[in-house]
Amino acid sequence: MSKLERIRNAMEPEPHASSNRSNRLVAEQVEVALVLQEMLGTSAAAKYLYARLIPLNLAMRVLTRPWQRRWRPTVNCPVAADGRLAG
Repeated sequence: MSKLERIRNAMEPEPHASSNRSNRLVAEQVEVALVLQEMLGTSAAAKYLYARLIPLNLAMRVLTRPWQRRWRPTVNCPVAADGRLAG
């Protein structure tokens, strides 16, 4: 199956359970890309998303417009013993 066929198939509606599973996978891949962006830069994160066939509009939005992202916990921040952010 070519990349184009996989992209076409990804855009077709799927049954509800399968759709939730693929949405979670995409969300996890985006989170990995955001960590890569923090560690290695935007180019590395973009290459990661491209290799996983994440739609370009989604990749551009999450990598270049952080103010439009959904809330996510801060990565690599110190946490106190009671679970609150240290600082």
